[in-house]
Amino acid sequence: MRFIRNTDIESIAEQRLADYVRKTNEVISPPVPLEKVIAQVYGLTVLWDEIEELPDETILGGLKPSDRIIVLNQSRISLFEQKPGLERSTLGHEAGHWEFDVDQASLDYPKLFDRPDMDSGQRSSGTGKVEVFAGTGCAPKFLDGLRQRDTADQERIANRFAAALSMPSKLVREAGEKFDFMQWRDLYKMAKVFEVNISALTVRLQQLGYIYIDGNRQFHRSVAEANGQQQLF
Repeated sequence: MRFIRNTDIESIAEQRLADYVRKTNEVISPPVPLEKVIAQVYGLTVLWDEIEELPDETILGGLKPSDRIIVLNQSRISLFEQKPGLERSTLGHEAGHWEFDVDQASLDYPKLFDRPDMDSGQRSSGTGKVEVFAGTGCAPKFLDGLRQRDTADQERIANRFAAALSMPSKLVREAGEKFDFMQWRDLYKMAKVFEVNISALTVRLQQLGYIYIDGNRQFHRSVAEANGQQQLF
């Protein structure tokens, strides 16, 4: 399995957004036009269709690499509607798998994913077989994105890439001039501007080192500050 550092994931996401700007001459501002970025930079089409689920699975999306398609699960439309930002995080997640897990030089090979470093499976859909990767069978676990240690983990990589695409560090930094990252009221407003889930936003801010939120949902400037305060009591 490929080993990719968080810093490299961030750099690649920045490069893909820069590629989009060069292709379109558009200035990117929140919310990042993810579907347009995916279409222009990767040449991928997004469509909705019902995807087969095994018992206890909740599949949000998958890939049809040979057709250059991201498939979002029509059967889970109510879940997408209930959770603002979930559709965008799923699109970014699948784009991450395309970027890091798909051998784009071998799209027509029938055993594209039959590799020891690849953990994926096929599910049926109205458009044919769809590749779903390990972990895409459940709603995104945003808190997993707080793991700072670099691991050879497909889901860590895809989730980090999705966050970096939808909440680029530059735009987050600029948003800090308008929103107070230490106030829930401001964070909910910011989440609406970026069109992301509040959990995804708070994880992103912690990834970038702007805040730390403890188990009691209290804000701190850093883990060290939180630990220091705990020692006072």
